Amino acid sequence: MINWKLDLIHWTMYIGFSVLETILLRLGGLSPYDTVTVTFSSLYVDFVATIFMLIAGTNFTLYYKAISGKLKSVLIDGELRFYLGIWTVVSILAAWNLTVSNTYGSFGESFRYRAFLTAPILTTTGFATTDYVPWPAFPPLLFFLLFFIGGLAGSAGDGVKVVRVATLFKMGKAHSKQRIHPKGIFQVRVGSTTILEDSMPSIATSFLCLGNIGIGFGQVGPTGNFVFLSSALKGVCSFLMLVNRLELFTVFTLFPKHFWKR
Repeated sequence: MINWKLDLIHWTMYIGFSVLETILLRLGGLSPYDTVTVTFSSLYVDFVATIFMLIAGTNFTLYYKAISGKLKSVLIDGELRFYLGIWTVVSILAAWNLTVSNTYGSFGESFRYRAFLTAPILTTTGFATTDYVPWPAFPPLLFFLLFFIGGLAGSAGDGVKVVRVATLFKMGKAHSKQRIHPKGIFQVRVGSTTILEDSMPSIATSFLCLGNIGIGFGQVGPTGNFVFLSSALKGVCSFLMLVNRLELFTVFTLFPKHFWKR
């Protein structure tokens, strides 16, 4: 019953955020029938869409904690801070590269487009406001790295989830310390949670599973689509997106024979 009520709260917040974003975008002049934001150039629309993409990529349980008066626990959440840190660092680095390469006239303009594009790739939303294929190699390389991350656990985003990536990095750091100090004991902590040693191989394995982003490179870039794929390949892609969205290990449990035995 508690889980059912919590799910209802999450769905209510999700619908509420969707309605609020729709209202704000309409106030900015965006048509409800516009295909993608790339056809509507507006700093206001870019800002609103970026903020709400980041909101959707955040664990909805954190919003419940915030409205329940536990704002401090939200602010110190390790996964959330890692998530916002990735978006900020990648946006700034790529904006700097676009500025020094004279792709855009100013750092502000570069940051506008780069910050927007970082959000949909990190949260697997699939929006775009410009074609990044002609850009210098460095920003698309950062995009490629973001393909393997996704949003927070418990969010509307897909991918392997930030918590697994953060844990993987901390696991690597702990193993490096272990090499230097063989007799030392080093715990892997994500926020206030200590990761048990026997669960680390499972986390490392799940990192190898890719999320579905919506936009990529070449023919499936921000100005392309998947129309050139055969019907069979589209079916495979659809299946993979459904499997990953339902959580890989949840779907995998359906295949063993003992699952169907009473």
